[in-house]
Amino acid sequence: MTTTNTPSLDELAARARDLVPAIRQRAAVTEQTRTVPAETIEELREAGLFRLYQPARYGGFEMDWGAQIDLARIVGSACGSTAWLLTVLATHSAMVGRLDGEAQSDVWAENDEALVATGSARIEGEAVPVDGGYLVQGVWRFASGVDHSQWTMVAVPVEGTEAEGTAALRQCLIPAEDYRIVDDWYVSGLRGTGSKQVVVDAPLFVPEHRTLGFLDLLGPRPPGAEVNDGYVYRMEFGPYFGTILLGPVLGIAEGALEDYLDLTRVKVGVVRGNRVAESQVVQLRVAESAAEIAASGLLVERMLEMLHLAGEQDNLLTPRQRVETMRDRAYATRLCVDAVHRLVRQMGATGLSEINPVQRHFRDISAAQGQIGLNWDHNAGTYGKWVLGVATGDRTIDGSPAPGGEEAADSIA
Repeated sequence: MTTTNTPSLDELAARARDLVPAIRQRAAVTEQTRTVPAETIEELREAGLFRLYQPARYGGFEMDWGAQIDLARIVGSACGSTAWLLTVLATHSAMVGRLDGEAQSDVWAENDEALVATGSARIEGEAVPVDGGYLVQGVWRFASGVDHSQWTMVAVPVEGTEAEGTAALRQCLIPAEDYRIVDDWYVSGLRGTGSKQVVVDAPLFVPEHRTLGFLDLLGPRPPGAEVNDGYVYRMEFGPYFGTILLGPVLGIAEGALEDYLDLTRVKVGVVRGNRVAESQVVQLRVAESAAEIAASGLLVERMLEMLHLAGEQDNLLTPRQRVETMRDRAYATRLCVDAVHRLVRQMGATGLSEINPVQRHFRDISAAQGQIGLNWDHNAGTYGKWVLGVATGDRTIDGSPAPGGEEAADSIA
């Protein structure tokens, strides 16, 4: 299938906004069942929102980087878990589009609506090289959206390799019939993402074309660049990948503020019978949270503009751009977290109730800040080291001119 009428991002945004009322109505059920309802996935699919980075030759839109963030921001105001799945499943199509063309055909030739999850944290397992591919076995955690996916990509170290760390990993694409799902997703926030375990119990043959070295997948000019035109298939993917979840974060914060205002405008104090909205303390705290969310949005928009231009022009990010991206995506998250936490604190006992939508946003954004690409403690130190002239340990950053004069080479920030 080839796309002949690719919608604009504005058209897709309008479709996303049309889905928001139904997604909001199902938010409680999404939490209770710990997975996004099938009808929501189908609505997102029918709206074309999963096709953002699917190659055009399979009906995809090959959009510019950041489209998933804009759309997840809209959806996240209604349900953080749904926005999380939208952004990760849409972006995983870009990852598949960077693999060998035969692997892409395996996924989409017979079913161009197929979705792909990833197992982002290996508990155990390895890939053993054999003729024509690898024998893969293992257990992986945090496979968001695996209930709705027809394939999963997992990263596994290759037996016998002399490489270490991420350089030893190979990304392997596995069809759903070849793994089982273990439901261990009992969490405080983002409950509906269904980020469960994926288990391959016995050695499974994965053909060579469905695999790619982890750093090759994240680096510039992977195999998929030979068959797909969009710059998302040829750019250095690592520095971009850490930004994908900013859409849900912004959406959750904006939804929390919107719900807080709706409740507070009509709220009357239980003890004094006063209008809560008339309290100067409440007014000041609302203003501060709103300013933080707005500032976060501007940071993200500036970052996306820079990433888009670099990708479009086939430019690798400079060390400064790398460390500032790490800093800013984490700080944007921190601003949103602080904004939502302030609103919940202001609500008193009402803010503790699980049926209060602001409390749901609070749980979701509290969970989101722990994700490695968004976490302040994980990301901010790299900027601090670089700007002070201390080696970061990342060769892509340290190998180019930096304040301390170190030389650098392969960031997956």
